[in-house]
Amino acid sequence: MTEYNIYCDESNHLEFDKAPVMVLGSIYVPKEKITAINEKQIVCAYI
Repeated sequence: MTEYNIYCDESNHLEFDKAPVMVLGSIYVPKEKITAINEKQIVCAYI
């Protein structure tokens, strides 16, 4: 049986930020892939 790590994050919804929504996202990764993923250089861009 494969074990998975689950990572989740949510947007920051504040009462007075005039945004009526909040977003929850997650990703699951096979545990044996974690080291390989951590060794890669990952570039994130926020649009």
